[in-house]
Order: sequence, then structure tokens, then C-alpha cells
Amino acid sequence: METATHLRAHILVYLFVFVAASREDKFVYHGEWSTDAPDENYLLIHVPKTSGSSFLQESPEHLPVGSTLTGNHEQTPCHRLTRIIPASRQAVLVRSPRKHVFSQFLECKYDKWGQRQTKGTGFPGFGRFETTGAGFEEWLAHFVNDSTASKGDYKCYNPWNLQTRFLACIGLQHGPPVSDPRVAVPVAVTMLDHIGFVGIADYYDASICAYEFFVAGTTRCTCKEGRLLHPDDYVQARITHRVPRHSLNDLTKVQTQLINKLTVLDDIVYTHALAKFRSFIKHIEKKSGVNLLCSSSTNILTNESHRPHQTA
Repeated sequence: METATHLRAHILVYLFVFVAASREDKFVYHGEWSTDAPDENYLLIHVPKTSGSSFLQESPEHLPVGSTLTGNHEQTPCHRLTRIIPASRQAVLVRSPRKHVFSQFLECKYDKWGQRQTKGTGFPGFGRFETTGAGFEEWLAHFVNDSTASKGDYKCYNPWNLQTRFLACIGLQHGPPVSDPRVAVPVAVTMLDHIGFVGIADYYDASICAYEFFVAGTTRCTCKEGRLLHPDDYVQARITHRVPRHSLNDLTKVQTQLINKLTVLDDIVYTHALAKFRSFIKHIEKKSGVNLLCSSSTNILTNESHRPHQTA
């Protein structure tokens, strides 16, 4: 078993390579939960814009004392740093394609990193803060009309099936898409099957409680009056990247249609991730009696990309 010191040494080797990685990926998170679970080192495969930073920062309260979790600096599952930890002790979060694409645009627009990256590139959302969606349609159209981003990606995210490309280890997370997308989906799906824990960013609270069960074989989360309750000492650490509150209801029908064109592959991969998460939720309920969805049915775990456009 790797020690925390051994793991930290590997991280330091790559520390200066990952200029786009989140700040939270630079630390080793040590478990604070006193339980009988064995000490292990775990790794989060940090897909960009899937709540990975928040997950890392909140993880100590859900990890057993003696265990650690570290991020992989937003590198693909095939990267050397990711392979330090066996797949059985790796975790990944996946996100609804519609929310994921909107979130990419908003970080490029509002976050300091995004503003530095996009300055002087002609990014449609630069400095347009009258509404969260200002510039969004132009940004989407840019990639729909030229998914290879030969005209540039504004030095920020390329939303074309980013999650599929990332999980398939084909193309860079901030770079151009693959030349033959047919090979990407089966590779990404197989990768999800190999990774020990798959959470869903859209069901974040249930995911972090499910992760607690994954690492310890039990969970302290409970349901009361239809609400999921965390342990009494739990402190949320949601990281917003300076992005204001927003909703898919803010999107127009045209914007939704453009997103759908950019995420055909991600839609398939996300549906597979939902199925794996749904199965694990059922397993947890069978073993512990706790329904982390606080619902009588797991049918609420649906792909919203299959729903019609919502209007405000």
C-alpha cells in the first residue's frame, strides 16, 4: 500500500506541469472520520467542471482516519499520475451534459482564470455580465460550426463532448476533439466500468454520502422528511469559481439545441454513469437500509437531456 508521503512525492513531480489544474488538486486530503475501515489511499479522477474541487475539499469528513484522497490534477485516467492508485480505489464524478457545457462557459466568463485565458481572444462572453447567458449562444455556435476549433477555442474549454474525450483519454480536456468519435464512447464507458466509484455531480449530496459508503462500507447520512442529512459536524465547501447563481431554465430553446449537438457522445456516457450510480444506490439501501435519494424510486435518476426544453 502506498503511503501518503509516497503519494505526495509523485504529486510534486508533476506539480508544475498542470497549469490548468484546480488549486484543490494540489493537496493530499487526510481522513477525519473515526471508524474501523482500513487505511487506504484513494484518488479522484477530476473531470473538469464536475464539482471535483468541492468533492476534494469536503472529502476529509467522509474519509476514515488514516486514509487519504488526492486529485489527479485534471489529467485523463490514462495519465501516469492517475495510475499510481489502482482503479478499484479511484473515483470520478460525471455531470449532466447540459449543465456541464453551461458551466464551462460560465467559468470562462466569470472566473479569474477564465478571464485571463480568454482576454483578447474574442471570447463572446468576455465582459458581458448583464446576464449569465450573454454571449453563450455565439460561443456554442462557434463550436457547432467548427467542432475541431480550428478557429480557436478562446484558450479555454472546448465543450465538444468533453467528458467523453476525457474519459476515453483521446484529445486534451482543453483541446481539440478526436478525429474519429466512434472510438471514444466504448472506451469511455469501459473506463467508467473499471473505476471503483462513479458519482453524479447533479446528485452531489447523494454522491458524497455514497462515497462514504464506498470507502467505509457504511454511511452516517440519513433521510428525514424527504431530505438527505449529513453527519452533524459536516461543513459544506461548495466552490463556485465566482459564477453567480444560474439555472438551465435560463437557457433558450436555441441554446439547448446547440448544446445537444455538442454532447451527443456525452449523453450516451452520462446515461451509462447514471445506471452505474443507480445500481450502487440500490446496493447501499440493501446493505444499510438508507435510501440516499430519499425517494421511493431511483427513477428520479434520469438524463435531463432526454427531457424537452424547459422554459422559465
